[in-house]
Amino acid sequence: MQAFVKLEAAYLTQTLPMDDATIKFEIWDTAGQVCDPCVC
Repeated sequence: MQAFVKLEAAYLTQTLPMDDATIKFEIWDTAGQVCDPCVC
């Protein structure tokens, strides 16, 4: 027997330029669901 779990996630990227570097944010929102290792 196989069980399938549906995981929905919102994903956002934001790049913030600084004086000497650039910071890239990668934000995942799984709405409190347990995260699947292949997504995280």
